[in-house]
Amino acid sequence: MMINLVRTLLFVVTVVVLCSGCGTFRAKSPGSEPQEVETREVLAQPPSLAVSHSIEGASVNLTFLTRNFTFVKPGEKQSNRSGQGYVRVMVDNQTTSVYNNRFDTADLTPGAHTFSAELVQNNGRAYPNTKINFTITIKPSEPAATF
Repeated sequence: MMINLVRTLLFVVTVVVLCSGCGTFRAKSPGSEPQEVETREVLAQPPSLAVSHSIEGASVNLTFLTRNFTFVKPGEKQSNRSGQGYVRVMVDNQTTSVYNNRFDTADLTPGAHTFSAELVQNNGRAYPNTKINFTITIKPSEPAATF
């Protein structure tokens, strides 16, 4: 983790040094006023994941919020491309692959349930720093009132 941080900082410093000569300059063309031209560089951001959930009785509904990521549908597996893949979801140590931004569970027993979700590349390898672990507790249902 520390090595990645050092590499990232070194990369940023290198880009800043290289781009320090870039900037605004005037291009001249015959018979026209000089125009300003600006050069900018954009650094690609890695995919990221956030998870929100709602509980309805014994069901849990997960919504995956992704950034810089595209879901690849099952059967459309392509060669590994950065920013593509699916979400690997684990509920009480049972794994499921999810190819869109929603996942619903039903009929969970009352008590605590462990969940994890992470972004996965087309080749099955997890994207770094995207795994989220959490616990959700299902409350016992209240008995129906009898008259």
